[in-house]
Amino acid sequence: MDSKINNMNAFVHLAKSLKHGIISFIIVVLFYSYGFASSIEVNPIRLEILKNQKITSLEIKNNSLEAIVVQLNAVKWSHSFGKEIYDNTKEILITPPIVTINPNDTQLVRVGILSSRDSQKGETYRVFVREVPQAKPTLNLGVQTLLEISIPLLVESLSPCEQKLAVAASRTGSQELKVRVQNSGDSYIIINKVKIKENKEAKPLVDQTIYNYLLPTQTKEWLLQLPQTIKCNNVIVTIVTNNGEFSETIQL
Repeated sequence: MDSKINNMNAFVHLAKSLKHGIISFIIVVLFYSYGFASSIEVNPIRLEILKNQKITSLEIKNNSLEAIVVQLNAVKWSHSFGKEIYDNTKEILITPPIVTINPNDTQLVRVGILSSRDSQKGETYRVFVREVPQAKPTLNLGVQTLLEISIPLLVESLSPCEQKLAVAASRTGSQELKVRVQNSGDSYIIINKVKIKENKEAKPLVDQTIYNYLLPTQTKEWLLQLPQTIKCNNVIVTIVTNNGEFSETIQL
């Protein structure tokens, strides 16, 4: 019994230490008398409320063989001193906030913004979809796996945001560059792609899909492999975002 309790504590510690990405799955394993692992499918994997909208929707499908109970809540999503911050909020309304989904059924959930949005900057939230533990008949010792899914919710500003990026690049090898991007503005940015060229007329040496989020003040970096050694001392780095392209000539 002591070994099972120790294992449970280890799993809970592991779940708390996992970081959130574009979408994150936090798996919390609890020991019950009897249970099965459920399977939840969500669509889309990113929620957006555009400037002419006040509501969006999320589909949750139960792919398991048993009915499940799912609870949803939203938190404010920000960044500070290298860490992602989640704060309670009453700005987002989710309907229904808790629901029972039968096997192979799909539940439609509405997600809306209650507060008046900022006209100059977008807002970022995360919607958590949590499976609620269910009591199981006492048959034998087993494992029940509970899923918690974190989905980005992006609320577009009423007016176009000014994109402010600080881009840096450095050699880390004869055919490798480190590209560093900081969001210096006050609204979120979605990084879709990074391109690197030796000059304006040349074909891109790198044309890599990134698909990542940059919250205000947040910095991220990527190691990019080059097909050949760069002989010149300058490169043009282009960051393709949800607001267009940002290009900068950088001395290596």
